[in-house]
Amino acid sequence: MNKYFILVLLFGLFLGPLKAQLDPNKLTHFPELDGNLIHDIITDQQGVLWIATQSGLITFDGNEYKRYHPIAGDSTTIGTVLTTRLYMDERGNIWIGCMYDLYKYNPATKSFKIYSHKH
Repeated sequence: MNKYFILVLLFGLFLGPLKAQLDPNKLTHFPELDGNLIHDIITDQQGVLWIATQSGLITFDGNEYKRYHPIAGDSTTIGTVLTTRLYMDERGNIWIGCMYDLYKYNPATKSFKIYSHKH
């Protein structure tokens, strides 16, 4: 079998859901990811790529990257930069595991809610 056919087949099987990322002309370099440890990657229902890194939560919508930063005093933002695990539930919410806390991102309200583990 032609090796290009196999490559296209594998690309379609494993990366088919990444609708926003299928155009290689739109994949760009994001300097903040250089040398950054990536802990987890998922795609949401809109095809947005979510990247959990040691220095913050990053999304890529097929056109641009966005980094989520903690904002002091704003409980609707993520409260930490160290993100380790990602999960999307059946309602489309993105769950972000961090060192001591769990955050839920609600795409409808574009806000985070903390579920804190108190020692």
